[in-house]
Amino acid sequence: MADSREKQLKIKQKVYRQAGILTLILYLMTTVGIFLMIRAQNRIDSQYAESTEKYNVIGELEKNLNNVFFRSRGYYAFQEEQELNLLNQNLNDLAESINQFQSLQLSAEEEALGEELAEFYDIYTQSILPEAIGYVEDDDYASLRELAGSGVNAQVNEFLSFTETYLQESQDERDALYEQAIDLTNQFITGFVILGLISLLTVVYITRKLLNDITQPINDLIYATS
Repeated sequence: MADSREKQLKIKQKVYRQAGILTLILYLMTTVGIFLMIRAQNRIDSQYAESTEKYNVIGELEKNLNNVFFRSRGYYAFQEEQELNLLNQNLNDLAESINQFQSLQLSAEEEALGEELAEFYDIYTQSILPEAIGYVEDDDYASLRELAGSGVNAQVNEFLSFTETYLQESQDERDALYEQAIDLTNQFITGFVILGLISLLTVVYITRKLLNDITQPINDLIYATS
């Protein structure tokens, strides 16, 4: 009888040891899976936040650049002081947008664009705009048209073309990152479902093993004594 109890105890210890090892393996798999998902999600979040910030700054830059030339044309056409005041406010907003753009993490091409914008802003505010205002005040619209055709509008259109292209590329990048986040979540859910099934099968296996190891000696004893 004592041998039977000792044998059952050893069987239980063996089963519990196996269960402990399997539980540890499942725990490590879960921990590693969660760690990898968090790291991947943080990477996607960081890229999305960076892309969104740049998208918003360039969108604001495009808006302010358009506003400057809308107000300048309004002032040239109507010679109203209110239009000139609004133009100066838009120029301040544009300067702030250029500074924000240059403070971002930029590629070599974007850095070059930022320098061109800053240089253009200085030339426009210190030379082109005062000259244009002088022509307006003198009613010299022939010289004003000549100034407008000297390449200023072409340069502005080039800047606007870049902003429109970048905004579309940035939106595509943000959409791709969003899709990556969805795929990552789906993979994580699938992984947990599979892990749950493995855990369930492990519990069933351990339970059956334990019952079999406990009942088998009893069955053997019954068979021996019959």
